[in-house]
Amino acid sequence: MQDEPQENQRTTKTHADQLNRQCYCITLDRKALTDSLQKQFSDAGNESSSVPELHHLFSNTPVFVPQADIATMERIVQAIESAAELPSYRERALSWAPDIAGFDPGPIGAFMGYDFHLGENGPQLIEINTNAGGAFLNTVLARAQHRCCDPSQQTAGTNRALDGFEDAVFAMFQQEWQRQGGDSTPGCLAIVTIPQNPSLCSRNSNWPSSYSRPEA
Repeated sequence: MQDEPQENQRTTKTHADQLNRQCYCITLDRKALTDSLQKQFSDAGNESSSVPELHHLFSNTPVFVPQADIATMERIVQAIESAAELPSYRERALSWAPDIAGFDPGPIGAFMGYDFHLGENGPQLIEINTNAGGAFLNTVLARAQHRCCDPSQQTAGTNRALDGFEDAVFAMFQQEWQRQGGDSTPGCLAIVTIPQNPSLCSRNSNWPSSYSRPEA
């Protein structure tokens, strides 16, 4: 039986593929990255000397993603969220879930994370989770980039998204708060991680645990 072609499969090499093979630019400004992290820890009430070693989390060189792959990932996310709203899907999912899952407090799930593997067959969804805290690290990383050999990759839209990231996060949590019946506006948001391994607590104890935006 002949395999059906996958809808997301790419049949031609893209400009991003060419850049991934031939671009050897070191785009990360390590000093800007370190200064940004130290400022965040200082703003959270920590001594600058207590900033943990995080350089191993960031690569010096970028990976370019084809625009078609980005569009495909967006379509997959939209399809999943649309399917989750269908009454037939909810009925089927709740049929095997514990009774407590039937309680709907209102929020739809702030900061959902969709993890993809990228390759010649297009984006492959591997996981959906509710702890997309890596977005904060990716934002710090993106802001500390030098222009590459192809400056067009850093679009005006990207710059606007980076400039508005914190406000977008706050607005998302505020919307979830209001969906649960809260009429007020929270002044501080706490993002708390409880490590599965208690031995990790000492290594994570200095990580900022809240994000706040001053009232306008």
